[in-house]
Amino acid sequence: MKKIIFLIETLLLFLFGIVIICQLFGVSWSEQKFALSCQPQEINYGSSNQYCISIIKQQQTLDTKYFIWISKQVEPTYGFALNYPFASITSEQDLLDTKTNWTNEGIEIEAYLNTKIFIPKKNFIGGR
Repeated sequence: MKKIIFLIETLLLFLFGIVIICQLFGVSWSEQKFALSCQPQEINYGSSNQYCISIIKQQQTLDTKYFIWISKQVEPTYGFALNYPFASITSEQDLLDTKTNWTNEGIEIEAYLNTKIFIPKKNFIGGR
């Protein structure tokens, strides 16, 4: 009986260790994109690339993280990321209601509860 209890404790400790390691390394189990908007033609950043912005929802081991992601349209896997301003989202509609205003100086995002974020173009053009 003691051997069975020892095996169960060892297995639980091992699983707990795996969960902690996955959380520490930021392992993402799923990813979902929201609120995609691309740079309008009349906005010129002096770059031959057109940029797009989206909100990414990543399901991690113990929590969910949200990021604002800006990337070149031709290379959407490489870009500039910053944390979404709210740790908890009450509904996915909050993400879909995010407004994007493209200007020649950068991008202004109006998020949940009318929070405005300005991202200067120097943060995302020509690399990171």
